[in-house]
Amino acid sequence: MKPLLSIFCFLFAFGSFAFSQDDRLIVKKDPSDPKRLICELKHATFKVPEGWQPNRSDGKTQCILTKSADKPTSPSQMIMIDVGKPSNPSAKELANSFAKMWGGDVREKSLKVDGEEGFKIAIPPTEKKVQPTNAIVVIKDSRVFMLIGGAKSDEKLDKVLEQLAADWHWK
Repeated sequence: MKPLLSIFCFLFAFGSFAFSQDDRLIVKKDPSDPKRLICELKHATFKVPEGWQPNRSDGKTQCILTKSADKPTSPSQMIMIDVGKPSNPSAKELANSFAKMWGGDVREKSLKVDGEEGFKIAIPPTEKKVQPTNAIVVIKDSRVFMLIGGAKSDEKLDKVLEQLAADWHWK
């Protein structure tokens, strides 16, 4: 009886943890395209680019997208979606700070993320581990949203990030 009670307590605790994560990221099928998924975060929704899969995360990272063909424990490419309080009120200044941290630069041409101005960052590769190669920084309702693409190779993820930004909708 005692082992059964222990298992029940473990399942209850684990189930509570899993349930508490559900409100951070809800994943459902796209009704207009059954090959794609829609992710819902607290502040936005977006379509998952084809060939990618969403993974739960914690902390400021709301979602991690990995290539569908990769093992989640050793991805060759990934996209992190971070949400937090901006340390600076300007998205461009935040983009410049992030680019400087990684030895990259902010592109001259900005893009719209569901009506908000976003700034694109390009970062040259330096090592053979997953590290940022591209990013988009946008501020909405006093929150910074960073779409950060990373890869082990020098492959750029700018097109995938632009697709993600195009399919992004604020709540």
